[in-house]
Amino acid sequence: MRSRRLLLWLYLVFLVTILAQAGWWLVYLRREGEHYLNYQIQRLQTDQLHAAYLLRSVPEFQADPEGALAPHFPDLVFKRTASGLDIQVDPRAEAAIRSEASRRRRMFLWEGGFFLTLLLAGASMVYVAYRREQAFRRSRELFLAGVTHEFKTPLASLSLYGETLERPELAEAQRAKILLHMGDDLRRLRQMVEQVLAVSRAESPTALRPVDLDPASLARQVLADLAPLFAREGALLTSELPAGEWVRADEPALATALRNLLLNAIHYSPPPARVTLSLNREGREGRWLRLAVRDEGPGIPRREQKRIFQSFYRVGEAGRRPAGIHGSGLGLYLVKRNLEAMGGRVELVSSPGAGATFSLLLPAARKEGD
Repeated sequence: MRSRRLLLWLYLVFLVTILAQAGWWLVYLRREGEHYLNYQIQRLQTDQLHAAYLLRSVPEFQADPEGALAPHFPDLVFKRTASGLDIQVDPRAEAAIRSEASRRRRMFLWEGGFFLTLLLAGASMVYVAYRREQAFRRSRELFLAGVTHEFKTPLASLSLYGETLERPELAEAQRAKILLHMGDDLRRLRQMVEQVLAVSRAESPTALRPVDLDPASLARQVLADLAPLFAREGALLTSELPAGEWVRADEPALATALRNLLLNAIHYSPPPARVTLSLNREGREGRWLRLAVRDEGPGIPRREQKRIFQSFYRVGEAGRRPAGIHGSGLGLYLVKRNLEAMGGRVELVSSPGAGATFSLLLPAARKEGD
């Protein structure tokens, strides 16, 4: 904690130094430009006085002042008037000096602005890196705390069930009920282990091997695996899965993404959960396949719709999560990561009180028979 505060203070000192340097540079440029302009104007005025003095003090110059003095004072204009010879500063020379002063000022401003931009860009990158490091540290702490809690709960339950099964007077009906609960806890542990391992695989997109597959058939397999959960939760499922559509995707990754969306739809919806699974083509010439999961849950606030795809993030943190909701906050992160690695994307349409629709969009491969 102390080292992080020290780094933050050092960064603030560095930023204040940059801003002070920029302010001093602007003041210096303004003064330097004024000094250059005043010096050059003063030089012209000095040449004017010098030429007038020579004209008065040297008789030879009075016969042909233009020919004698003009080569030595190119920035002066000699005009004969009724009262005598008038020596003036050439307006073109003064304009050239002012133009040069303006050019020098612009040059210094551009150079100073360029280096200031580089410094501010570097400071911004340091700040962004610091914020990301802090966010990652917090996410990791939340992940470790959440995973530790999620592992401890079923392990403690399994330990208690095991001790209960050792009791000889336990009735067969109670024994069967306990074994059923133990199976649920084991499945929960397996799912958590698979998610943690899937995160490491998701960080290496080359681990995915997209092939042409039938998404309707894959979806029916996932639904068959989740059928006991749907029955136990009393969930109502409506599916629209037309046959003959093909998609380019990695089969395990797509199955995991669809399973995560279905589990979220069940867990976050009030019982009995109503879930709709649909598949259809869209886009120009039907180049995309949309596999959508729609629920009638509480919906997701707009401020959280982007954050839910971050690793370790869960909707309703800090005591606002619905009771009975478990997980480490990796499911939707894996969905987004894997879909993007397969050349697709995930979309969310939701509003508070109106449910949520998660769509998996992947490039269509071909139709059956093509």
